[in-house]
Amino acid sequence: MSKGLSYNTFGASIDVGKSTCYDWEDQHPEWKECKEIAIGKAQLFMEKRLSAKISGVAIDGLNVKDIDNSCLIFALKTRFHKDYSEKNKVEVDGQIAINIDEDDAAV
Repeated sequence: MSKGLSYNTFGASIDVGKSTCYDWEDQHPEWKECKEIAIGKAQLFMEKRLSAKISGVAIDGLNVKDIDNSCLIFALKTRFHKDYSEKNKVEVDGQIAINIDEDDAAV
């Protein structure tokens, strides 16, 4: 996962299904901790490439011209949506009054 791959592909690389990986999380807190670290490393992998693309400085022997902006942005927005989402969450606190006419209520 430190090369940007997903948790599911990690499972495939060790010949177990994703449900087994999730079961191991429930059974072994240390496994869940390792997953969180690995996901952080996957995000680091992507962010290093983003930084290289912005700065124009090669990274890990990779020419910045070989980094596809669209693919990188898509990956960050979908895999790490909590950090890169464009959605805004709005919470409303208060009361809502609903008035229903008797004529409308009769169905």
